[in-house]
Amino acid sequence: MPGAATILVMARDDTSKAQITRADLHHLVWTKPLAAAAAELGLSANGLAKICDRANVPRPSRQYWHADDRRKIEPDPLGDPPQGFTEPIVIGQRQPVRKSRSRLPLEVRQKQLADEAVKIALEAGVQKVTIKEVARRTGISEAQAHNCFKRRIDMLVYVTRREIAAMETDRVDRTARGHDRVGRIVISTISYLHNAAARGPLLQMLLRDPDIRRELQAERQEAADAARVEITDTLSLMGVRRPIGNATTSSLSALTLRTGGLIASGRVDLKTAERLCVAIVMAGVWTPERVSEAASSQKP
Repeated sequence: MPGAATILVMARDDTSKAQITRADLHHLVWTKPLAAAAAELGLSANGLAKICDRANVPRPSRQYWHADDRRKIEPDPLGDPPQGFTEPIVIGQRQPVRKSRSRLPLEVRQKQLADEAVKIALEAGVQKVTIKEVARRTGISEAQAHNCFKRRIDMLVYVTRREIAAMETDRVDRTARGHDRVGRIVISTISYLHNAAARGPLLQMLLRDPDIRRELQAERQEAADAARVEITDTLSLMGVRRPIGNATTSSLSALTLRTGGLIASGRVDLKTAERLCVAIVMAGVWTPERVSEAASSQKP
């Protein structure tokens, strides 16, 4: 990193426009507040912020300048420049790459941002997922990222919905392979446990956030109710009376959800959980039928 005497290395070209490298710009914005750094370049703070975003140069938050001892806080590392970016940066001149860059469809850009958000969450926790950091990793400006997700919570809810939808799609596809009603219930259980191992750690982190839970509360309740009705209807077709089927469904659903949580948190391995949970579910499915048969035989 440049020393104090070379905080800013500027040159003049034939058009008398200031130039600066990404490394020098990175050092400048981490050693002086944005307004002061911008003044050295003859820019507004907002103008300098846009240049940093376009050049993929991370800059500190406002809280950084209020820290008791900033010397103990490591600056965010300078990553790779955006594709096609050229140096040095000429102040007051747009990068040619931005003129030829095509605009991606909203759905594609949202997926890119969501993929980066997942990586950050798994690496450092959900609390480290910010639109600014996701945009930096994706190689776009923070303003562009806000065009896709207005708020951080919108991005996190998008990721959570995507994970839940992927689990449900996999469950439905696998369940369709069952040859009978009991087989489909067992396959549905196994599918949930396998997805808990693959996607559970991320979903657990996301759903610990009270704002995410609040945003998804109604639709999660609706999905849970629909799943219970599906199982209860299956038991009813097997001759299990509705009250017994409802009780059985609630018990088996609670058991399966709890087992999935244990798998996701690493407190039990998938093989052991699958063996125990499936055995209980199978016993639970068949027992109500026998109870119903016994109850019917007691009728006068």
